[in-house]
Amino acid sequence: MMQKKQSGFSIEIFLLLVEGALRSIPFNAVIALLLSLDFLYNKVPASLIVLWLLVIISLVFTRWICCRLLIKNGYFRIKYRSSFMIFYVLTFLMGISWGASYFIFLPYFNHTNEAVFIVVLGGLAAGALVSMSMCLPAYYAYVIPMFLPIIIYN
Repeated sequence: MMQKKQSGFSIEIFLLLVEGALRSIPFNAVIALLLSLDFLYNKVPASLIVLWLLVIISLVFTRWICCRLLIKNGYFRIKYRSSFMIFYVLTFLMGISWGASYFIFLPYFNHTNEAVFIVVLGGLAAGALVSMSMCLPAYYAYVIPMFLPIIIYN
């Protein structure tokens, strides 16, 4: 059976992308919670950690609900372009939130903490590669804003 295509990208591939994201999105929250414990241990102000954690958890929840609705209601078949743009923008915002956290917490890092944080981001990027490998623009939307602050700073 032929796959219906929208702008060279099949609807079935987009469904696989959303399903993969649905499984991987919660790991952002788990990693953020674990990093928060490390930040508390390293005497980062609790108000800063809570604010950052609220942003990450809100984005995780929003992305997860969005992906669930796209699959459950079949919006990706009806409104393909807008579904992809919503997915793309939310993925980009998650990448920005991780990238911005480097600058937010950098004043509180020693060299070891900075290296650990960069390795954690590398792990998130590797996990995203698995779930977003069929759509490089979505992967780039997540990874580029995540690592651009580190590249610029260093």
